[in-house]
Order: sequence, then structure tokens, then C-alpha cells
Amino acid sequence: MVWDSDKIGEQLRKLPDSLDKQRKQKAIERTKLIYRGILFTLYLIIFVIFALSIKQSDSTCTLGDALRSTFAEQSQVTFKADVWNYLDNTILPLLSGNGDNTTIILGGNSILLGYIEIRQYRYSIAPCSVRDDVEGLIDCVSDSSDPSPFGPTNISLYKLDANPFWGSGYSSGPHNLVLLPNNRSDASILLDELKNFGWIDRATKAIIVLVNIFSLGSNQFGQFGKIFEQDHGVWETNSQFSSITPPDTQTLVTFIIYIGTFIIFEIVYFRQLISYLTHRGIYSTIIAYLFTLSWELVDTILHLFQLVFLALWILFTVEVVSFTKIIDLSKNIDQTESINYLVSLSSTIWAAISCVIILLVMKSFQFFAVNRYTATTFNTMVTAAPHVFALIVVAMFVWLMVSLGGMLILCSNSWLFKNWGTSYFTSWDILTGSIAIQDLAGISPILGPAYYMISTFILSFFLLNMFIGVIGEYYKRAMVDDDTSDDASFEEKFKMRVGRVSKARQALFLLST
Repeated sequence: MVWDSDKIGEQLRKLPDSLDKQRKQKAIERTKLIYRGILFTLYLIIFVIFALSIKQSDSTCTLGDALRSTFAEQSQVTFKADVWNYLDNTILPLLSGNGDNTTIILGGNSILLGYIEIRQYRYSIAPCSVRDDVEGLIDCVSDSSDPSPFGPTNISLYKLDANPFWGSGYSSGPHNLVLLPNNRSDASILLDELKNFGWIDRATKAIIVLVNIFSLGSNQFGQFGKIFEQDHGVWETNSQFSSITPPDTQTLVTFIIYIGTFIIFEIVYFRQLISYLTHRGIYSTIIAYLFTLSWELVDTILHLFQLVFLALWILFTVEVVSFTKIIDLSKNIDQTESINYLVSLSSTIWAAISCVIILLVMKSFQFFAVNRYTATTFNTMVTAAPHVFALIVVAMFVWLMVSLGGMLILCSNSWLFKNWGTSYFTSWDILTGSIAIQDLAGISPILGPAYYMISTFILSFFLLNMFIGVIGEYYKRAMVDDDTSDDASFEEKFKMRVGRVSKARQALFLLST
């Protein structure tokens, strides 16, 4: 073997430069990783702050104003007369004659939801906190439990609070509960039985009537409470209004755009993380392989979910063009409401057309990127002006999100999708989760907005995955290094990535997008 000292010397001279270049490259990758980690943490913090910012609306909302105009405040009223008159003259007219829970009230602008609750709070056993003129009760014990057959009885009754007002004392105290039937005649019979039995007696501390209402005009749902409380021998009333307001269009679009940037950044960050880990040893390589495998699995599952989403969207479109429902609608509401609905429907259709146009434009980008006749020209345009192309993509994406957000608000305000016969479960309710919001709001004022936020996140995630599939998939296949050399052209790397995608996943991808 002949040793070439000149070549060996040249290689030895290049070795420090090569090692120094590798160290610099690793330092750069490490710095980028730390930087992306910091940004990822900031995104997460902002997301938590945004989630916590969706809170219960105040009492100045439209629903509260409508209820105030219907249920007027009263003062200095007597005990039994005021309670029974209020139930007979104000509550009973809210109920329908056929027993459904979609009765239109408040001038045809709101729907009564569920059952009307009548809660009875009584004086506690210990201490015996009753007025002087009712000390004749039998030791304040035997009369402190409800002997009537109406509703459950609490053994440990409510202990009188220092501030027994709505939200401080009565909100969590034990009480006797009566649920009025949705049928007006049945509810009237039950109220007569309660009166004759003497359900409200001297040991009754307060009566609270709770009504769950959804306002069509303001797209709000909440709970109205009427309180009758004993104080110095008379009964005073206090009213509390609460409603949970879903985010408006601006908030919704902002939230979706934020989630979009968050997801895209997360994908880029974790791909960079895996790329960094693959150079750290066999264990990291295994972890990277498992992560990649799980990512492909999740990606496939998301495409399958998109098919379900697409099916629901088609069903929703069929419901929109169902003219028989419009005819039924005209029989139940006045002409003004019909005109408002048709305006909302036309705006929704235009928003849908806008979404279709923008999706077709994105689809054409994908076609130009993978077609062998246009790929070179398209790639040259992208590489020559990447910032311009990115600006176009962002503008189209914002346009798409605004259109979808507008559709969400318009459809949620539509009478048709909130009163579908005796039940208002439609495909759009499934997509937006509006029914679950209404149910969860009755349990906790936090669960309603939380569910709305989660459902919006899921909906936007599906749409963003479609967006990533059209544009981001192109970059994912083209920009990730493969077995090609560093000197390989942009087109060669892209063709290498496209050639490795299975036909089944390509078909699923095209079908779902």
C-alpha cells in the first residue's frame, strides 16, 4: 500500500475545520431548539390566558334586559299571595299546551328550555333562626322538614346565612325542589295541589323560581331567577340574571387564527426536535421512529374524521336548502322574522360560497405543486418570492377563517337551527356543540364556555389540518431532508418525498380535503 502523504496532510488540515463546522452547526441547532422551546412555552401561556378570558357575561346583556322587561321587580309584597300570583300569572303562560320545551316566549325571541324549578328554602334546625312572631313552631324541628309528597326532602336543611342573597347563601344550600311539567294544564294542577297542601308555610324562608331560556336574537342562553325572601314580616323579591355568551365573530376568528399558528408552530417545533434527537444515539432514533409512526397514525385518523366532518357539512347543506322547513317556519313566526331568517340564510350561503372558492384555490396550489408539468415553475415561483407566497397563503387562510366564523355566527342565530320541530338537534348543532353548551351551562357557568372553546378548537383543528394538507403538506414533503445529497435541488427533494407517499394515503388525503 502506498501512502500519499500530501493527501493525508490535506485531510488532516481539513479535519479541524470540519469539526469546527459540525460544532457550530450543533450549536446553531441547539440554540434554535431552545428558542423554539421558549416560544412554545409562551404560546402555551397565551393559550391558557385566552381560555380563562372567556367568562360569564354580566347582567347588562340583551337576554337580561328582555327578562327584566317581562319579569318586573316588585317590593313589599305579601307571603303566599305574591308567590302564587307570580306562578299563576307569569310562569304558567310560559308553558305550552302540548308539553314540548321549545315554547317561544318574550315576543317570539326566546325559547324556554327544560323544566321550571321551584326551590323552597326553610329555616334551619340549629340555631332556630325564626322571627319572634313564629316561635310557636314545634321546637323548630318537626316543621323544619317538608312532609309533603312534592319533591325530595333534605334532612340537613339550609342554615341561615349572614347575607342570605342570591349567589351567597341560596346558591348551594339544601332545598326542597319541585319541577313544573312542560304542559300548562299539568303544571296548573300541580300548583293547585301545592296550594291546597300548604306547601308554603311559616317555616319557609325563601322561594326561588328558576327559568332556563335561550335567546334567539342575542344567541345567549342563561338562567333567570326570581327570589321571594322573608324579611321583617314581609316578602321582598330580588332578581338575578345570568347568561353565557359564546364569543362573537371577531373573538372566534382571533381564536382560530391563534390556534392555527399554534398548531403549525407545534408541528415545526417537534419536527425540529425529532431531527435533533436522531443524531443523539440509538435510543433517540427509536423514540424518533415511534413518534413519527404515531404522527402518521394521528394524521390518518384526522383524515378519517375529516370525512365525518364533510358528511355532517353535506347534511347541513341539505338542511339549509330544505324549503319545506322554510314553509313550516312561515306558519309559526311573523313576516319580519321570516325576512330576517332569509337574510341570515342568504348571508350564510354567500359565506359558504366564499369558503368553497378559497378551498378550490388552495387545492389548485396543491395540484400545481405535484403536477409534473407545473411543479418546476411553481417551485421556482415559491423559492424566488417565498415571503410573497406566504403572504398570499396567510391572506387566503384569514379569508377562509372569517367566512367560516361568519357562517358559525349566522347559523347559530338562525331560528331554523334552534327550533327543529319538537327537537332542535341538527348537524350544525353537532358541529358547534351548541346543545351541549346549553346543557352544561345549567350545571356550571364555567362548563358552557369551556365546551364552546374546546368544540371551536376541534373544529378549527380539522379545518387547519385540511389547510396544512393543502399547503403545509407540500412543504413537509419538499423541505425535509432525505437520502439525497445536500446539493440536491429543491425539486429533487420534493419528488423524493412525493414518491414515498403511499397511494392509499394519497387517495384518503385527496378525498378528505
